[in-house]
Amino acid sequence: MYNISVVIPVEKQTKEFNKVIQSVLNQNYQDFQIIVVSSCKIDNPVINPKIQYISLYHAKSTPELLNKSIHYINSNLVCFLNPNDLLLYNALKLRYEKFIQNHSLVACYGFGIDTDLNYQVKCNQNYEYFYKNEQLPHNSLKSILSGHIRPSISSLMIKTDVLRQLNFNQNLKFNFTWDFFIKLFRNFDDNICQLQEAIYISRNEELLINEYDKSYFTKQVKETLLVLDNFFEKTFEDNSARYKVYRDNYSHFFSILTEYYPYNYWLRVYLLTSYIRKNKELGNKILDLWFLSVLLNSIIAANKPNILNNLNMVKKASY
Repeated sequence: MYNISVVIPVEKQTKEFNKVIQSVLNQNYQDFQIIVVSSCKIDNPVINPKIQYISLYHAKSTPELLNKSIHYINSNLVCFLNPNDLLLYNALKLRYEKFIQNHSLVACYGFGIDTDLNYQVKCNQNYEYFYKNEQLPHNSLKSILSGHIRPSISSLMIKTDVLRQLNFNQNLKFNFTWDFFIKLFRNFDDNICQLQEAIYISRNEELLINEYDKSYFTKQVKETLLVLDNFFEKTFEDNSARYKVYRDNYSHFFSILTEYYPYNYWLRVYLLTSYIRKNKELGNKILDLWFLSVLLNSIIAANKPNILNNLNMVKKASY
């Protein structure tokens, strides 16, 4: 039995998929198996004794593939890899060592470095963390809820018996990992480790936006609000605490808007309408100075040549 199972869910195979597989095979820790669970045919698969290919053609989504993969895992630890990401050479070892050092850990996660479609590093917030040594967000449920930590499935290594207790939400298309982390932190807050090192590079967001365009953004907003609404239905937080969490997530929406849709004013109207509706639900003023300042900053950023340099304006407006 291997120490680690690396699960790769595939709905649509890309030309770079074998590079993804190779990034796992090239790890400096080698006691692992790779389980590829796919709802599509895998062309020209890499053949290796460590790799198991499971065809689940009836699976309708990535979270469904992830949930069904549990039946094929026979290791004590499992991690996941988005088929649009590449693991850095020490990604498995860094996380595995944390479990060896602390047997009470149930999960360990790290962050990735975002790239464009050609794997060229993008100068966004994750770039600031790892290239300019900015402090990482606090390892807590609060940071998860506020959107300061928005991990991908490639972030996580988890004990298999804990994974069996939690499911990925199959009703979510883009936010199932974030929703999973919220459940994970609610149940095991004190036994989750955050790595300080980058462990993968990802072009996933670029590919999603390229494929879904504006619907990616609107779906992100809807799903995020749905996850938060469901969370707060089960808690007793007052409206002021809830508002802070929602506001931080609207700040995240503006970051996406400024970076990927700088000249799309229809999406700004969409976000404005959404914010007004949520403020009304929370019993707040319909509009406030915070939202107006963020909206203004995003418009200013859209009309400057270097949009990415203005992302910090959006982030700072949330504090």
